[in-house]
Amino acid sequence: NFPGKKLQRQRLRFMKNATAGSNMPHSQKFLKSKPKIVMLSVIVRRDLQDPIKYFMHFEVWHYYLWTYYHDMASEEFQNPHLKKFPGIFRFLCEVKKLSPAIIQGNELLTFPWGFTMCIAAYLAQTLYKIPYFFNMLDNRPPEKKFGAVLSLIPKFLLKEYARAARFIIYLNNGARKTLRALKVPNKKLFFLHW
Repeated sequence: NFPGKKLQRQRLRFMKNATAGSNMPHSQKFLKSKPKIVMLSVIVRRDLQDPIKYFMHFEVWHYYLWTYYHDMASEEFQNPHLKKFPGIFRFLCEVKKLSPAIIQGNELLTFPWGFTMCIAAYLAQTLYKIPYFFNMLDNRPPEKKFGAVLSLIPKFLLKEYARAARFIIYLNNGARKTLRALKVPNKKLFFLHW
């Protein structure tokens, strides 16, 4: 629960935006079965994966690229809802069958590593009308991260990725400044504590 009326209104707006406009009407999504959420992550680690078991109102499907930290036992990867990202084309085939209510896309500024996941979320929205959102953690301006010239590419891509997203969760003021500098409207931005 969020303290204060402003944060409560933000939470209600967040939940409404999370499921509005997906494949089936809002009222039916919760009556038919648990809504499915697809998560896309560059790296999977136990501290990110383990809490998913406490999601009681959603069925979570988690796709990842790497297991960089090697802190998970091999039997944890037997979970059929935890899958290695199979590439854009196979992911789109799988997500069409899953028909999730929403996709949690990857942060684009993990460029170039998570870029294919960003394309996958964007194409799922474009082809199948499955909305996506993403979290923005990077508090460095793209100019500082990539340099003045090279930053033009990720900035252009981030602007389009943010435009098509249903909403964006920013985790610090630097991330918000980057998004606002790209003219992302305030109504799409939600601040949540990490």
